[in-house]
Amino acid sequence: MASFLTSRVRRVRLGRLEMHGELLYNCTIMMAEVGVEFTVDASAVLAVILNEPSKARLLEVTQGVELVTAPTLPWEVGNALSALLKRAQLGLDQARGALESFERIALRLVEVDLLAAVELAQKHRMYAHDAYVLECARRHRTPLLSLDGPQREVGRRMGLEIVEV
Repeated sequence: MASFLTSRVRRVRLGRLEMHGELLYNCTIMMAEVGVEFTVDASAVLAVILNEPSKARLLEVTQGVELVTAPTLPWEVGNALSALLKRAQLGLDQARGALESFERIALRLVEVDLLAAVELAQKHRMYAHDAYVLECARRHRTPLLSLDGPQREVGRRMGLEIVEV
């Protein structure tokens, strides 16, 4: 991000959301150049945009935090919403609203080492999209924010810091 005022301070727009008229996240703050970052996965994002019980805690722990993730996250969100539509667990208007909320979240999509991610997937017998997020957290040395129990456990075994929700 471009520097703001001095080289040690930058302006960051936090990815808070607005859903059904309720303000969840929408502010600009000043952060030190050494800001706090979390790597976030689709499970945490979906919990917020679908208004799940963990939403309040997720918003609390991410206040003032820049969220980074693998570049596949938008497609994972779309895939999860389409699966809910297919099983008639979500209506089209709800999916539309969730996507509108998702688009308001400030995420920094970062490249991951594809080979390292595939090796992680093989080693831990997991899907590639989970490995992409773990590789992102490892590569960028950021804590992992996920609600996916098996992914969190693999992250612990890898020595990653896990954000408790």
